[in-house]
Amino acid sequence: MGKNRRRRDTRQQYKLQQLENPRTVSAERGTTLWAYNHYRRVMLTSLLNDLIDLENTGLEEDICKIIRRSLGYFVNATTEVASGGFMTGNLHVEVERFERLYTEWNDINGTDPRYATARRELLVKLRRRRQKITDKVKDLQFEFENGLDRKILGDVYAAVGDLIKLAPELMKNLGSSYAEYIKRGGFVTA
Repeated sequence: MGKNRRRRDTRQQYKLQQLENPRTVSAERGTTLWAYNHYRRVMLTSLLNDLIDLENTGLEEDICKIIRRSLGYFVNATTEVASGGFMTGNLHVEVERFERLYTEWNDINGTDPRYATARRELLVKLRRRRQKITDKVKDLQFEFENGLDRKILGDVYAAVGDLIKLAPELMKNLGSSYAEYIKRGGFVTA
């Protein structure tokens, strides 16, 4: 009973804040904004952690295709969001760069130490790009809350689920983060 009351009180406070400041956002668990923030903060970080483990060998093409599909949906979800102004710019450009860098990482085939070094260098660039995405998203929370497409965001997570089913032994960090996401209730796309 106490938990439901707190949730109701939180929603009432949010509604009051909306009246006072119409750019107030709600990123509580289960909202579209929460799901997006969780993906860019937790899921992308877990993907990068798995890539560290795979830098010596790379990934098979069928697994890479599913990762690219998830990242492609992530780009699509991001393009729905208006820019926050000329200082912020469009976030989808940063997300597309992340997607391209990942593709470059995976296009390096082989186990030669030179290839592992090249993948490691691209991983550093992927980390920087993920940070740029995070920095921009912090400034665009209102735009994300009001512009994200729940269906596309649901597709992002569905692709991650497909990846975990296909290669759970390779994507241990991502699998753990996805399981935690599901355990916390995910979010409803309808």
